Amino acid sequence: MVYGSSMIFQIFCYTWFGEKFTRKSQEITQACYMSRWNECDIKIQKILLNIMTRSIKPLYLTSYIFDLTLQTFIKVLKSSYSYMALLNTIYSQ
Repeated sequence: MVYGSSMIFQIFCYTWFGEKFTRKSQEITQACYMSRWNECDIKIQKILLNIMTRSIKPLYLTSYIFDLTLQTFIKVLKSSYSYMALLNTIYSQ
């Protein structure tokens, strides 16, 4: 029981920080726009425009096969509960 709880907590930590990373990457566009971009050089304005264009698509931390988000954590919990319930049903008969 302790081992299972610690593994779930470890997965939760990875997905929690992955989710924070994704949300912060989505705030980059607004941060660039809220800066004093209109008082800057044209060169700086172009750089900020490039950053804003790139940051429209959010960044995700990924493992080998899946993104580290809270949705992934929920899917892992649902799958593990389903497997546990299936095994419990099979072995209780």
